[in-house]
Amino acid sequence: MRVPLAALVILAAGAAPAAAAPVLAVGPDRTVLRDDPHLPPRATSDLPPPPDGASAQRGRPAATLRGGRRKVRRALARALDRGQITPAEHDEWRAVYREALDMRQRLAGARQDQLSAVIETLEDITVAGGLKASRMPALFLQLARNTEYWPDEPYPASGQRVVFAGSRIVFQHYAGQGLQIQPLANFGKANALWRDGHVNRLRGLVDELVAIASRRAGFTTWEYWFEFGGGSPPWTSAMAQGTAIQALTRASDLLADPSYGRVARRAVGAFRKRAPRGVRVRGMDGGNHYLIYSFSKGLRVLNAFAQSLTGLYDYAAATGEDRALELFEAGDRSLRAELPRYDTGAWTLYSLGGAEATLEYHELATGFMSNLCDRLADAAHCDAAARFERYTRESPRLRLRTHRLVEDGPRRVRFRLSKGSTVRITISRRGSVVHSASAYVPYGIRSFAWVPPRPGEYVVTLAAESFDGTRGSTSGTIIVRERP
Repeated sequence: MRVPLAALVILAAGAAPAAAAPVLAVGPDRTVLRDDPHLPPRATSDLPPPPDGASAQRGRPAATLRGGRRKVRRALARALDRGQITPAEHDEWRAVYREALDMRQRLAGARQDQLSAVIETLEDITVAGGLKASRMPALFLQLARNTEYWPDEPYPASGQRVVFAGSRIVFQHYAGQGLQIQPLANFGKANALWRDGHVNRLRGLVDELVAIASRRAGFTTWEYWFEFGGGSPPWTSAMAQGTAIQALTRASDLLADPSYGRVARRAVGAFRKRAPRGVRVRGMDGGNHYLIYSFSKGLRVLNAFAQSLTGLYDYAAATGEDRALELFEAGDRSLRAELPRYDTGAWTLYSLGGAEATLEYHELATGFMSNLCDRLADAAHCDAAARFERYTRESPRLRLRTHRLVEDGPRRVRFRLSKGSTVRITISRRGSVVHSASAYVPYGIRSFAWVPPRPGEYVVTLAAESFDGTRGSTSGTIIVRERP
């Protein structure tokens, strides 16, 4: 398949409108909670941890701490000697580091822990040889903001977004790991500013994001700097990378500034490199799958994959670059083959072989598939988007599978459920209820425990309410026989 390069059409097709999201705005005099109409909600712009992932902090001996401090200063000096950073940058970042260490000594409790986590991440990356010059702007900006925030500002809830006076970059609080630059949220906001034509604000945000981009395995990216789902920093994400490429391409067009397009071109390299350095792994049908987390090769997430492909397509459509188009086509080939495995017939799975998506992630996947349908206008994407949308309006389907039991002792009443729901079972005999129970159960063949009180015919009613608010029910009979 060759994709038509309808650049003008694609660049006119915006993403779904972003709802306002709460953000803590740190000012010189006071900090206020306000709604940002261009900041996407967390459900659409946060990266959830992989299933069963762990993000525990590492304990480190004092000797390691001291070694990390020496290596941070040496890394700064080495970058200066090589002409990779300016004397002003060297002095500024060395001062930021010193101030963070001093502030940590003055803090206590959870606030000290939060700042310590950010300091230790910087030191651990340095000890591992990863504090390259291109990573310094983001890492020292993050360290400076955490040093500024934790002494006196309101203690944030986990997931709280934060911005600082004089800057448009969005940080997010990850419990126990301080305030972290959130690439996906930032580029999602850039897309919303593009959509609404806010030229000056778009330019300001994109300029700041370009300034903190890092180099990784030869490509430009916006890395994540914290432990997450079992992965250690720095790591990157195809979803954030695709959204970044999309936003930069749009900014280049709207602002008539080709420099943003050149940054986007360098960022496409993430899709060429194999994980864990890049985001590419072998997909289905001879194609590629692009990972939501560069460190998690086995986790294939529908909504993240679809959005990364949309970003690639928009870049290829705008530039006509053959290599980007080939990367899109290789990914799309795998997505088409994967789609039936995400589809339960009544809902979507969040990831291949995983659990059902929440309502938010199901709707997110539906929207991203609709975006691909708008661009490609083909049956695979459009039919999937239509099915997924229909599932939110369909009632859960139930079918009783147990019709005969033997008395005396616990038994299982089995049933099939089409999508995850809170299910109530009611068992009656001669008009009187003899048993009832309820629980949330995922889709598939499930069961409730029951101890039949005596032989006879019982009426079983199953009623389900799914997480999308739809309801369904069924009834049947069970004949309980005497034990031989």
